[in-house]
Amino acid sequence: MQQAQLSERIGTLVTGVDLTAPFTDEVVEALLEAMCGRKLLVFRAADLSAEDQARVVDLFANVWDERGDGSRHIFVSNARAGGVLGRPDGLLFHSDCLYMPAPLAVISLYAIEMPMSPSPTVFANSLAAAGDLPPELRSRLDDATGLFVGGLGGYERLRSDTASDEAMRVEHPIRFPDALAGEAAMLVDELYFDRFVDWELEESDAARDEIHEHVYAEHNTYVHHWQVGDLVVWDNIALQHGRRPVPDDGPRTLRRVVGLDRSVTEYEHLTGKALEIEAARGR
Repeated sequence: MQQAQLSERIGTLVTGVDLTAPFTDEVVEALLEAMCGRKLLVFRAADLSAEDQARVVDLFANVWDERGDGSRHIFVSNARAGGVLGRPDGLLFHSDCLYMPAPLAVISLYAIEMPMSPSPTVFANSLAAAGDLPPELRSRLDDATGLFVGGLGGYERLRSDTASDEAMRVEHPIRFPDALAGEAAMLVDELYFDRFVDWELEESDAARDEIHEHVYAEHNTYVHHWQVGDLVVWDNIALQHGRRPVPDDGPRTLRRVVGLDRSVTEYEHLTGKALEIEAARGR
């Protein structure tokens, strides 16, 4: 197994591993170490099956059947029936399902088809950015709690005071434990984070803006330019991801398999409900 660093703080390209065969103990250990240190793994794997994609995710977390139909995968697509996030709009930076009691631990996307001008996915390292904050703000976040709002699709930021009753609302510690990294991450994204609990709103918004300056700094990001056959697997707690607008010049389909932290024993199919709402709104 060989590894090549993809950016200063995020990602490694993994080669020399057959994703269709059982993994040796040595390979499993190496992949877990790589995920812990680099937060994102890229494999190049032609014609990878959904079952083999799920086996990779299962190395890091319990595979979760998002839609609740037994398939254990969905399609992020502008071309497939039932595909989600098919609008050409860009996506705000986020970690998936922060509006749920337990956010997803791991996300994987496998590129099945790409348009002439594939829209890249951009990743930002929230965990590393926490160390870049001014000491006073970093210290204050240690005991801070955030309110997160979502569950109605992935394009617009919702605010708790104005979102509909069907929107999910949940509080999480800002320094959220990340089992894969072995340390606390920092949950302050563009899409789902509403405010710091018990802070004045103006103060909360100002801190959010300051944090984002560090999280989305160029040296703290990685831009993945998709190729057919790419499998990207990442730590959803440590990393945020966003998408630039998708050019209207062909089909774009990625197969998605996700995982929950192994400590999670009960989980509602709220993700599936959110996907249905998002699809009904025009994808």
